[in-house]
Amino acid sequence: MVVVGVIATQSEAGTAIINMPGGAAIPALIRALIDDDMAVAYCGVISLAEMTGTNAYAPSKEKFLGDPGYYLDYWREWARAR
Repeated sequence: MVVVGVIATQSEAGTAIINMPGGAAIPALIRALIDDDMAVAYCGVISLAEMTGTNAYAPSKEKFLGDPGYYLDYWREWARAR
């Protein structure tokens, strides 16, 4: 039962972050890219991809976990360049 609550909370938090106005969420999402927790890092990746419309770097969770460095490297470089 606790796991379901945690998953729901993470999902709700992710939705709230994506819906923040004017790109206010971007700094928090960039910080997520360096988190050791792959669930947090994935949230950063998928949220940035959705916000920017960059579908090529919006993997499924399974694809992300298969090669997280590929996606994290792209978004970290994107963050450095902005």
